[in-house]
Amino acid sequence: MQDGLLSLAIAADGYRVLRDGTDEMWVRSGEPEDWGAVRAMTAGQRDIAVRIAESDTLVLTLAAMPRSRHELRALVSAAAPILPGELAWTEARALVEGGAETQVVRRAWLAPKVNELERELPHRLRLLVEPTGAALWYRSPAARSRNLMTGAVVGAALAISIAAIAMARHSSRDAVTYLALPGVAVAPQSAGLSAILTRLVPLLPPGAQLMGIARDRRGMLSVGVATVDPDGLRATAGDTFIQHWRETGRGQIPGSGYRVDFTLIGMGDLVPARAARALFAATRAEAEQTARSAILAVPRDRAVVAELNPGISPEAGPLVFAMRIAGPQGGVLALADRIESGLPPARFVEWRLEPQASGIRLTGTLELPWRTAS
Repeated sequence: MQDGLLSLAIAADGYRVLRDGTDEMWVRSGEPEDWGAVRAMTAGQRDIAVRIAESDTLVLTLAAMPRSRHELRALVSAAAPILPGELAWTEARALVEGGAETQVVRRAWLAPKVNELERELPHRLRLLVEPTGAALWYRSPAARSRNLMTGAVVGAALAISIAAIAMARHSSRDAVTYLALPGVAVAPQSAGLSAILTRLVPLLPPGAQLMGIARDRRGMLSVGVATVDPDGLRATAGDTFIQHWRETGRGQIPGSGYRVDFTLIGMGDLVPARAARALFAATRAEAEQTARSAILAVPRDRAVVAELNPGISPEAGPLVFAMRIAGPQGGVLALADRIESGLPPARFVEWRLEPQASGIRLTGTLELPWRTAS
């Protein structure tokens, strides 16, 4: 802790306000005047350390040193006397004699205290456990609800937009693009963004909402879904579209169901590549300028903002651009589909769809094959 900054320590009936480890004042839970004094004292701070006494934690000995958060959760589940969903824990510490240990706190005890702190203080809270000062991995119910509200709006709108995109893919413009023509170039070996979404969303259980999705270069999809039936998501593993399905996280959303995060490798019955007229240019610089002009000229809604910047391109490989598209859900997804189904041939080889206040944001890496004009 930096000198002069205030921190809080959770106590039985309130909170101790500390400065450099020394008690500064006592805050009674539910007392507006006390909280007003704390806000005045911490006006210059961006965050506040909240300390949890060692007596309010339990040390768990783990069978091995985990290599990921997902593996840590599994080890906590095996060692804890209660379900891991009822606990929050710190990062594991390796033991000299082998294995590891972590400190855990009951969420039922912690949640009302953190809720009060979030309600009374505008600061970012850093939860630390004594005596080590290790950070506690915990997201409050209020924060989870905020995330769900943002994601649920996006998920519902995504489904509507995806239906429109599925219809657009049968247009004559798109059909012509997929024909093999003289002097062809094959787009990167991956299904298009809209093709993935139109195939994946119908596999979700009834009432489930897509909260976010990302794809990496290997074809791995990372998906976040809000649902009242988390185990129902496992049914997606039996579809021919899915090759590898693994749940990576699950959290309860009070009164609304669950947030489930999972990864999968799919594209099973989707055609990954398409042939189209190659982009010809005398030099790589000319090819990049031509591609940039063509992409930015693709029609889009007025409310959609598109940014295109050169990426790191291999000397003898495809053109690479970093692209960001933001705006209303339908407009963003429609623009992405037009780019991938138009000319010159292009693919978002890695991308992420995330909610934002005015709709959604797509960030990704766009690749375009090209040839030297001869």
